[in-house]
Amino acid sequence: MRQEPGREYVLRQGLRGTREEAAEALEYLEKDELSLTPALLHELLCLLQEREKDLHMRAAVLVARKAPEYLAENPHITHLLAGLAQWPSEAELRYELIIALAAIPEKKQQFHLPLCPDRDKVVSFLKRESETGPLLSFLQVSFYRWQPDVDDTSDLKWMLQVLRTCLEGAQDAHAKMTLGSGEAKQLFLSRALLDVIADEAYEAAANSMVSCLRGPGGDHRLEEMEEYLSDHRLGSKVLEILARSPGSLALTVEDGIPGWCRQAECTPEVMRKICLGIRAADQALATLVKQYRNLATNDEVAAGECHKLLEPVIDRLTFYLPLK
Repeated sequence: MRQEPGREYVLRQGLRGTREEAAEALEYLEKDELSLTPALLHELLCLLQEREKDLHMRAAVLVARKAPEYLAENPHITHLLAGLAQWPSEAELRYELIIALAAIPEKKQQFHLPLCPDRDKVVSFLKRESETGPLLSFLQVSFYRWQPDVDDTSDLKWMLQVLRTCLEGAQDAHAKMTLGSGEAKQLFLSRALLDVIADEAYEAAANSMVSCLRGPGGDHRLEEMEEYLSDHRLGSKVLEILARSPGSLALTVEDGIPGWCRQAECTPEVMRKICLGIRAADQALATLVKQYRNLATNDEVAAGECHKLLEPVIDRLTFYLPLK
């Protein structure tokens, strides 16, 4: 429901007025069926600069709840709200802001759960309030942004631990989905949506773990994650990614696949993924050899020099395509 011109004017004046007037205007705008006009959004953004903490936090929650599209296109405002949400506080408004920020698309998300000084308390709150969807979404973003050469491995392990316990005892958990706007807005609970969000979070976690194969200095830190690889869902995701990357899979096999090779019930799955890796390597090698042969035809002098590099493996390569 949009504001009438007269009502909008009164609300704008209220947001600019005294503490009591601003609080009254905020209370009116907090009604779920009301939407924000550009002018009201501007006044709320101005209110974010106020020293009155409860007022600017209420304004922040309103902006996050009712204007996620605006935040997605204005990263400087998103950064400001994320900073407020990450600042340690027991205030209920802070937790409301965290939940509201979950509506921002993953690529534009700037709230980073691992950076919260009281991150364990935040996780406990989200679990207690059955906000499993936002928790998984925040984890997904943090997994994708974690880099082995600049970020701490302890943060990754913490995220993996949270992910592993996220769905424990949550058989009846659902993701909240809002459809429509204004008076027509309706809230739905969807288990299927939660399953999709969880699958994306596990995929992101697996990618982060695979990135540990080539950590700083060439160290392979995947072995440090062995206890998390015992999680069948996560271990399967890691294997799927490795099967698409023969080089990484070969490194893992050469070093001894941690977590899997000690579990007899997982052996058939490991063998299947290795076979898929072999097929992927076969296709990649055949493509590279064919391309090399085409290039060598155009420059025989350069090919003669480069061909020496292939002499140690020439017998195996001729199986794919003759190089003469």
